[in-house]
Amino acid sequence: MLATHAAALAADQPIAGTRLTLKRSGSGTKLVFVSKDPAFLFPTFGSGDDPSIGGATVDVFSAAEGAAALGMPAGVGKPGWELKSTSPSYRFTNKTAPV
Repeated sequence: MLATHAAALAADQPIAGTRLTLKRSGSGTKLVFVSKDPAFLFPTFGSGDDPSIGGATVDVFSAAEGAAALGMPAGVGKPGWELKSTSPSYRFTNKTAPV
């Protein structure tokens, strides 16, 4: 028997947001995105799509400054991901990230 394994990549999915805030100051940049889209399937904690396990990337596009990819690596803690089962929600924090 021969078995092969292919890497599964996440597909881009549109998601409705209730808030999007991008603030830039002398000490860094803060991006806040909040969604309560009932049609979006948020990943289950511990699943293959859980960003605390596989990380995440957010692509931001600006007419004035072009595109930027914001990478958030896997890992729980500070810096890293915080998981809250009450919402459920995911939060990534890295106060020492470069600009």
